[in-house]
Amino acid sequence: MSKTVIIADNHPVFRNGVRQILSETEGFEVLAEVGDGETCVYQAGVLKPDAIVMDLNMPVMGGFEATEAVLKLHPACRVVILSMYSSAEFVARAREIGCHGFVAKEDAGEELVKAISGNSGGFFMSSSTGRAEEDVLVGRNEASDGIQEQLAVLTVAEHKVLRHIAAGLSSGQIAEQNNLSVRTIHSHRQNICRKLGLSGINSLIRFASEHRSALENA
Repeated sequence: MSKTVIIADNHPVFRNGVRQILSETEGFEVLAEVGDGETCVYQAGVLKPDAIVMDLNMPVMGGFEATEAVLKLHPACRVVILSMYSSAEFVARAREIGCHGFVAKEDAGEELVKAISGNSGGFFMSSSTGRAEEDVLVGRNEASDGIQEQLAVLTVAEHKVLRHIAAGLSSGQIAEQNNLSVRTIHSHRQNICRKLGLSGINSLIRFASEHRSALENA
């Protein structure tokens, strides 16, 4: 019997790529493709898939929040995170909420198939994810003092927004939780990037994920 799968990613081209990988692999059937976390939760409740390939950075509801909601509705579902942000903190968060694997997007292919199938047992990490986790853990203590100095330039509000970003929340979710406008959150993001010398949202998300522990302890 084929393993049924939902693909959740906000980029249609990447969803198509994952669908092609699974369609060319015996034993998988893609039930649906969705572009945001909220739709993923709904479809998971209706279709009851064996597995979900879950991106982290999606609109309406982020991947971590969607995973928690899915597993409450359908605990038997195997959720595998597929993301370009494969830091140790994000991997640890994935383990914590009950995901079954974490695959870096650059490893999508054979390693994604292994993660979804679950034949390897335990929590699956792709090769790039494992290297990223090791690199961050090795360098964390050495970099701690420098990170605290960097974070000291942020205002209380900016620091709070950065912690939310580290937790995987979208700008809309941060705005809603803090009774602010999305425009205000975008303004905070721009100020954080300027103060920390970061070039755009991808660099900001990576910085936040890699230094989640420092943000929580500051």
